[in-house]
Amino acid sequence: MSKETTPGAIVHYNRGCALAMKGEWDGAISEFRTALLIDPNHAHAHVNLGNALSLSGDMEGAISAYRAALRLAPDDAYAHIGLGATLAKQGNRDEAAAEFRTALRLAPNDVETHNNLGLVLAEQGDWEGAITEFRTVMSLDPDHAVARTNLGKALSKLPKEKGADGNVQDQSALSEKDRAIIQRLGEPEASADPVEKQKDLMRLFGPAHYVVYAHSLCATALYQRILSKGHVIDPEQTEEFAPNEILGHEDIVLDQGVPRRRGITHCDHCGVQFQAGDGKYVSYCVLEPDELRLWQEVKNEDKGKSEQP
Repeated sequence: MSKETTPGAIVHYNRGCALAMKGEWDGAISEFRTALLIDPNHAHAHVNLGNALSLSGDMEGAISAYRAALRLAPDDAYAHIGLGATLAKQGNRDEAAAEFRTALRLAPNDVETHNNLGLVLAEQGDWEGAITEFRTVMSLDPDHAVARTNLGKALSKLPKEKGADGNVQDQSALSEKDRAIIQRLGEPEASADPVEKQKDLMRLFGPAHYVVYAHSLCATALYQRILSKGHVIDPEQTEEFAPNEILGHEDIVLDQGVPRRRGITHCDHCGVQFQAGDGKYVSYCVLEPDELRLWQEVKNEDKGKSEQP
């Protein structure tokens, strides 16, 4: 942002943020563009314009906006993250990886970006690079369920001469309980009951899910949008955060899992960047209905075993 942003630009920028929070993308985009006509050096307006364009499906426009932000603020990690994510959506993996790496030089503990870089490297077939990124996530956040799942998948892709047999190979960081599950999964009878096999995989990696974050004003709309797509929300993992609990903490519990951890960047409903003056944030853990049902069965079974004398 320019050192002295024009008041008129601030008015339109704030209007754009308000419209984005309602999911009114056309209006938000118009306001951000008006703000930029008044003050072309408003870097945050470029970033939020990029977010709104990306969420509205205009990937080329989003890329242009992120690049404009980076010309003004080359060290804006959020602009690099947004650009990397948009490039990844387009299948431009090389440039996406480069943007994620730049973002990580600026914010080395951003858990979500390490995970996203790992996914891009995995798509490129660079399994060793992907494993390095997923292990970095686990070192920053040992409870990151999705990165743990990604790590297991990446390890299973290593050539057999490196010790892979289709399951998780590197057991050095696993508990005795997890090792016992892995051993059980490797036994011939494990494939006889696919449901029990799926339960054991859940015990290792958690259920397949993702987590979304929203301003409190966007929470209801995001909740309804999730349900309209046929997904369900795990009520036990719905969380509420104050800005001072998450802003500036790239390794806080804010990514996929229980709950997820990452460096928070923006609202998953409206696309507007989170800022210190915001109110409460809400997170939802999203699953397929059958996945949640089976996960609840696993938790109940394990609870029953732990209560046995």
